Formats: sequence, C-alpha cells, structure tokens
Amino acid sequence: MKKYIAVIIVMVMLVTAVACQGQGQEGKPSDKLSSPSTTSSETITTTTEHEMPKSSTPTTPQKPTTTTTTKKQDTLQAKLEDIVDASGIKDIRTGRQFRQIRQEDVAFFIGAESFEDTFKECVALDPEIDIDPFVLGLFELEEGANASAFAKKLYDNANLNKWVCVTAEDKYAGISGPYVLFIMASKADIGKIARTAGFGPFAK
Repeated sequence: MKKYIAVIIVMVMLVTAVACQGQGQEGKPSDKLSSPSTTSSETITTTTEHEMPKSSTPTTPQKPTTTTTTKKQDTLQAKLEDIVDASGIKDIRTGRQFRQIRQEDVAFFIGAESFEDTFKECVALDPEIDIDPFVLGLFELEEGANASAFAKKLYDNANLNKWVCVTAEDKYAGISGPYVLFIMASKADIGKIARTAGFGPFAK
C-alpha cells in the first residue's frame, strides 16, 4: 500500500514539475514578441544614422544692383558746352568747334594788337572759317585774380571788325567768380547766351 502511495506522490510531483515548466515556457513568447520590436527599432535607428543627408544647394548671393550714372566732367569745356546748349540758339554749333585758346592766341581771338593779361585756361567756340562773325570764350583765371579788371581789358581791346569781310554787331564780357565769359556776335545771340550763363557785369 505504501508503495502505491509513494508512486502516486511521485507522479503528482512529476505532473506539478511539468506544469511549472510549461508555465515558464509560456512567458518566453512574450519575450520573443518584444524582441522583433527591439530589432525593428534598432534597424530603424541604424537606417536613420546611415541615411544620406539631404543635399542642399547653396544659395549664391545675389550681387547688389548698381546703377551707373554718367556724370559730365566738370571741366571748363563742359561748362561752356552747357551754356551753349542751354542758350536755345538754333545751329549754334554748326560750322564751329570747341578749342583751347593759349595765352599767345588771345590777341588774335579778340581782334586786338596785343593782350598781356594772364589766365589759367580758356576754351572757345570758334568758327571754322573767317566769314562767321562769332566769338565765344570762357576764361578761368588764377586764384585771387581780379576778374572784373580782366573782363574790362577784354571788352576794351576787342575789335568788332577783326574779320576781313564781316563785322560783329556787339560785344559782351561778364564775370562769375574766377570765370569770365566773352562774346562777339549778333545782339540777339549775345542776349540769349548772356541770360543763359547768368554772369554779372564787370566794373567799368
């Protein structure tokens, strides 16, 4: 009888052990289920880490737009050209040219026998032929020079009959700072040029 009881006890213990082992194995699938998740996460992480960075095209800085403004040079000829063009005299440049007047040319330029007064620079609009009774010159004097005295000397020595066959109607000399404007021409042209230039009278 005791043998049967012992056998039964052993069998019960075996069944119990098997049952416990089965329960222990039942927990493993959950671990297996979590493992793919971990693996998937690792895969995603690895892929992200090795993913090539998005190419970005560098933006080329745009050059600032610059407007080039051509400014007329502030030369003596430019000043005279401005006066001539603003006078409104039709064809005032026709048959005439701008040129430099040297110290030794002044006497012939105004029709005088001689002219000794000095100046810094002179630009003239001069006829190309000697049958055009027109003289227009802009003188720039040295700093501190007496512009009024220089203009008077020009005016007093100028000869309206300097041309061979023609005569100018009138003459004019005006001053503005170190500049002296001298004209021999028709009265109408002198009036237009003088008004445009805005030079003042010299002291007579």
